[in-house]
Amino acid sequence: MSNDDELEQLRQQSTSGGGNRIDADAQQQDSAVDDLVDALERIDAGEDNATLSFWGKDEAALVDVLMGDDERREEILAAFGDALGAEVDVEEASQSDLLKLAIRYAIADVDPELIEELREARRERAMAKADEGL
Repeated sequence: MSNDDELEQLRQQSTSGGGNRIDADAQQQDSAVDDLVDALERIDAGEDNATLSFWGKDEAALVDVLMGDDERREEILAAFGDALGAEVDVEEASQSDLLKLAIRYAIADVDPELIEELREARRERAMAKADEGL
């Protein structure tokens, strides 16, 4: 089998099953960004709640200790900010800020692509809002 035949065979394998993997990945990312834009629009419109709530004794105890230990809380907030590429005012951060960063950090650790898709969705929402204002 010549190199051209091998290349063609590989090309066929990569596009079998409904398209090539790169196109499928791009479509999946576009879909996730669209879903995030839709969710942000529903939240902005008041159709969905922007407040999260959960019950957890261990988590409540951890947050309670962190909120009472400025040095430790500020170290953790700075680490979250560094890992996420976010500016964090560690001295002024609230409990809500701590929890939001902790959730984003945990998701970014497992699925960094989802955080990037959220950033893209926020950019799209900002551009759409700017266009509405014209």
